[in-house]
Amino acid sequence: MIKRFVLAGSVLAAVATFGLAVPTHATGVYPPGGSTGTTKVDGTKVVISADVCPAGQGLEVTFTITPPGGGAPTVLKDVADALGHAEVQYTITLNGTYTVQISLPEAECAPSSSQFASEALLPRAGSDSSQWLVTGTALVLTGAGFTVVAMRRRRHAAA
Repeated sequence: MIKRFVLAGSVLAAVATFGLAVPTHATGVYPPGGSTGTTKVDGTKVVISADVCPAGQGLEVTFTITPPGGGAPTVLKDVADALGHAEVQYTITLNGTYTVQISLPEAECAPSSSQFASEALLPRAGSDSSQWLVTGTALVLTGAGFTVVAMRRRRHAAA
């Protein structure tokens, strides 16, 4: 019983410690048959990749990035490599959800779109308490395990 309780507490502490990391990225393929777009946000830098539908070298890929609130879009271009992969970098200027339209004017495939959200420009206030929460939870579970062990020993000693 005690071994199961301690094992369950250890597993719960491990999940709480290592299960909180979530990558920030978005992918989108719309409409079907279009190019595949992937965005990877790292602070205020965004890497936008595209795998174009007719995988061919030399196709010009146009990335149209519309900021939150429908501001003036930014148009970036890259030439696809032999595998049909193109990539551009963009610097975030506003917080919110950006829309990325990927198109190939030279090819007969449908444009695709994806979105990514950014809150990197928000001011930091307060502190990050997740480490303290995980540590506190692990300590409470350890204390509960010691309490159960002590109670069982007292029962056996009294009998």
